[in-house]
Amino acid sequence: MKRALLTAFVFLLLPLSSVYAQTVPLEVWVIGASREPGGRIDPEILSLVQDFKRDFAYTSFELLQKRTGQVDQQRPFRTPIPGGRDLNVALVGADQKRVELKVTTSGVKTRVRIHRGGSPFVVGGPAYRDGVLIIAIFAR
Repeated sequence: MKRALLTAFVFLLLPLSSVYAQTVPLEVWVIGASREPGGRIDPEILSLVQDFKRDFAYTSFELLQKRTGQVDQQRPFRTPIPGGRDLNVALVGADQKRVELKVTTSGVKTRVRIHRGGSPFVVGGPAYRDGVLIIAIFAR
Protein backbone atom coordinates (compact mmCIF):
# COMPACT_ATOMS: atom_id res chain seq x y z
CA MET A 1 0.00 0.00 0.00
CA LYS A 2 2.80 2.42 0.91
CA ARG A 3 4.54 1.66 -2.36
CA ALA A 4 1.37 2.42 -4.35
CA LEU A 5 0.94 5.73 -2.50
CA LEU A 6 4.58 6.63 -3.10
CA THR A 7 4.25 5.82 -6.82
CA ALA A 8 1.07 7.90 -7.09
CA PHE A 9 2.78 10.79 -5.27
CA VAL A 10 5.76 10.70 -7.64
CA PHE A 11 3.47 10.73 -10.70
CA LEU A 12 1.56 13.67 -9.26
CA LEU A 13 4.81 15.61 -8.87
CA LEU A 14 6.01 14.98 -12.42
CA PRO A 15 3.81 17.64 -14.06
CA LEU A 16 4.91 20.12 -11.39
CA SER A 17 8.57 19.47 -12.14
CA SER A 18 8.00 20.53 -15.75
CA VAL A 19 7.09 24.00 -14.41
CA TYR A 20 10.69 24.47 -13.37
CA ALA A 21 11.92 23.74 -16.87
CA GLN A 22 9.54 26.17 -18.59
CA THR A 23 10.49 29.48 -20.07
CA VAL A 24 7.66 31.96 -20.36
CA PRO A 25 7.84 34.80 -22.91
CA LEU A 26 6.69 38.12 -21.46
CA GLU A 27 5.76 41.48 -22.87
CA VAL A 28 5.72 44.52 -20.59
CA TRP A 29 4.10 47.83 -21.50
CA VAL A 30 4.82 50.85 -19.34
CA ILE A 31 2.20 53.56 -19.66
CA GLY A 32 2.31 57.08 -18.29
CA ALA A 33 -1.08 58.23 -17.01
CA SER A 34 -1.96 61.79 -16.07
CA ARG A 35 -4.90 64.15 -15.62
CA GLU A 36 -3.77 66.32 -18.51
CA PRO A 37 -6.56 68.64 -19.69
CA GLY A 38 -8.08 67.47 -22.95
CA GLY A 39 -7.02 63.86 -22.33
CA ARG A 40 -4.95 62.19 -25.02
CA ILE A 41 -4.71 58.41 -25.47
CA ASP A 42 -1.83 56.93 -27.44
CA PRO A 43 -3.49 55.11 -30.42
CA GLU A 44 -1.23 52.06 -29.92
CA ILE A 45 -2.76 51.35 -26.51
CA LEU A 46 -6.33 52.53 -27.13
CA SER A 47 -7.97 49.09 -26.82
CA LEU A 48 -6.05 48.27 -23.63
CA VAL A 49 -6.82 51.65 -22.06
CA GLN A 50 -10.53 51.29 -22.84
CA ASP A 51 -10.53 48.09 -20.78
CA PHE A 52 -9.09 49.71 -17.64
CA LYS A 53 -9.79 53.44 -18.01
CA ARG A 54 -12.77 53.30 -15.65
CA ASP A 55 -10.51 51.84 -12.93
CA PHE A 56 -8.06 54.76 -13.04
CA ALA A 57 -8.94 58.44 -12.54
CA TYR A 58 -6.73 59.70 -15.37
CA THR A 59 -7.51 61.25 -18.75
CA SER A 60 -4.24 60.91 -20.69
CA PHE A 61 -2.38 57.67 -21.40
CA GLU A 62 0.96 57.47 -23.22
CA LEU A 63 2.91 54.31 -24.05
CA LEU A 64 6.38 55.03 -22.66
CA GLN A 65 8.06 51.72 -23.40
CA LYS A 66 7.52 48.16 -24.55
CA ARG A 67 9.87 45.43 -23.40
CA THR A 68 9.95 41.77 -24.31
CA GLY A 69 11.85 39.02 -22.58
CA GLN A 70 11.61 35.68 -20.90
CA VAL A 71 11.29 34.44 -17.37
CA ASP A 72 12.01 31.02 -15.95
CA GLN A 73 12.44 29.55 -12.49
CA GLN A 74 16.14 30.47 -12.32
CA ARG A 75 16.11 33.81 -14.18
CA PRO A 76 13.68 36.60 -13.38
CA PHE A 77 12.87 39.21 -16.01
CA ARG A 78 14.38 42.58 -15.07
CA THR A 79 14.08 45.88 -16.89
CA PRO A 80 14.53 49.53 -16.04
CA ILE A 81 11.37 51.61 -16.15
CA PRO A 82 10.90 55.39 -16.20
CA GLY A 83 11.63 57.29 -13.01
CA GLY A 84 14.92 55.50 -12.32
CA ARG A 85 13.23 52.32 -11.15
CA ASP A 86 13.57 48.64 -11.99
CA LEU A 87 10.76 46.17 -12.64
CA ASN A 88 11.36 42.57 -11.57
CA VAL A 89 9.14 39.69 -12.65
CA ALA A 90 9.82 36.20 -11.28
CA LEU A 91 8.15 32.95 -12.33
CA VAL A 92 6.36 31.23 -9.46
CA GLY A 93 4.62 28.53 -11.49
CA ALA A 94 3.12 27.78 -14.88
CA ASP A 95 1.08 25.31 -16.84
CA GLN A 96 -0.14 25.24 -20.43
CA LYS A 97 -2.83 27.87 -19.80
CA ARG A 98 -1.76 30.04 -16.87
CA VAL A 99 1.31 31.65 -15.38
CA GLU A 100 1.87 32.76 -11.80
CA LEU A 101 4.28 35.65 -11.40
CA LYS A 102 5.80 37.66 -8.58
CA VAL A 103 5.97 41.32 -9.63
CA THR A 104 8.03 43.91 -7.75
CA THR A 105 9.00 47.52 -8.31
CA SER A 106 9.03 50.67 -6.20
CA GLY A 107 5.87 50.57 -4.07
CA VAL A 108 4.53 47.39 -5.73
CA LYS A 109 5.00 43.81 -4.57
CA THR A 110 2.41 41.26 -5.61
CA ARG A 111 1.79 37.76 -6.93
CA VAL A 112 -0.59 37.31 -9.85
CA ARG A 113 -1.97 34.59 -12.10
CA ILE A 114 -2.60 35.43 -15.73
CA HIS A 115 -3.64 33.43 -18.76
CA ARG A 116 -1.09 32.85 -21.51
CA GLY A 117 -2.05 34.85 -24.57
CA GLY A 118 -4.90 36.52 -22.70
CA SER A 119 -5.51 39.84 -21.03
CA PRO A 120 -2.56 41.34 -19.20
CA PHE A 121 -2.08 41.92 -15.50
CA VAL A 122 -2.38 45.68 -15.07
CA VAL A 123 -1.13 47.55 -12.03
CA GLY A 124 -1.07 51.26 -11.34
CA GLY A 125 1.70 52.23 -9.11
CA PRO A 126 4.68 54.45 -8.86
CA ALA A 127 4.28 58.20 -9.21
CA TYR A 128 5.68 59.58 -12.44
CA ARG A 129 5.81 63.22 -13.55
CA ASP A 130 2.33 64.62 -12.90
CA GLY A 131 0.64 61.21 -12.74
CA VAL A 132 1.53 57.54 -12.34
CA LEU A 133 3.01 54.65 -14.21
CA ILE A 134 0.66 51.86 -15.24
CA ILE A 135 2.37 48.56 -15.98
CA ALA A 136 0.72 45.89 -18.17
CA ILE A 137 2.32 42.42 -18.21
CA PHE A 138 1.36 39.88 -20.87
CA ALA A 139 2.34 36.19 -20.75
CA ARG A 140 2.73 34.77 -24.25
